[in-house]
Amino acid sequence: MSALYVDAVFAPVTLRLDGPSLLLEREGRAADRVPFRRLSRLVLRGPAQLRGEVVPALLRAGIPVSWLDGRGNRLGTCLPARLRRTDTAALVGEAERAGILEEVRANWLAAEERRLLLDLVIELGLRNPDLRRDRFDRRLMAALERTGCPLDGEEILARLRALLEAHLTLLLQAEGLGYRFQGGDPEGWNLLADLAGVNILALGPTALDLAFYIARHPGRHNTSGRILRRFARRYEREAPQLEALVTRQLARLRRVIRERLQ
Repeated sequence: MSALYVDAVFAPVTLRLDGPSLLLEREGRAADRVPFRRLSRLVLRGPAQLRGEVVPALLRAGIPVSWLDGRGNRLGTCLPARLRRTDTAALVGEAERAGILEEVRANWLAAEERRLLLDLVIELGLRNPDLRRDRFDRRLMAALERTGCPLDGEEILARLRALLEAHLTLLLQAEGLGYRFQGGDPEGWNLLADLAGVNILALGPTALDLAFYIARHPGRHNTSGRILRRFARRYEREAPQLEALVTRQLARLRRVIRERLQ
């Protein structure tokens, strides 16, 4: 299964149901049919028209739907109501009832951030590395600006983060960590935001690759639609590694909780 990215900013797109499939209709083009069984998530940019029971049908099939604004920032996500109860969801609930969740969250998050920073120091071959997050973020931003890319560093990272968040909604949903842990409870743990904030580090090399590529080929990226397609294609190349990374991170979270509950 894979993600479907639909860009409706400059060319109108209508999505209809066609049995257990989506039918994408664009003026002057033959309709595209995408079976639900091949679809992991739907990401929409711009005013796509969703006709009839499209969203309810997708949610019944367990497929989240995310919306991006014209610049590619994530506006929000509709999540299916049916959650698969897993050890992760149960253990987080136990930690919350035991009053240790905030401590677990802080320690686990700091460890995951440091692990990714160390990996990046090795991958990027940085000299005299400073593992303080704010210093690293400034160093990455400066490196992005030096590429000569017409997009500034903040926009590059914001676009990647929007795609990452749309992906994380699906991964957390599969763990039974749905709406409540994805910003739905303003007083609870927004695990989606924490994972996005940490794992954008894993996309640092991807951000640099994109910046260099767009700088070398500005003519291929002279519209926001083309830029979105470039980002989406590049992100999907990284998606399997990111899924494996999140799987390992959640496994370490379960281990930390179990150790604290003993």
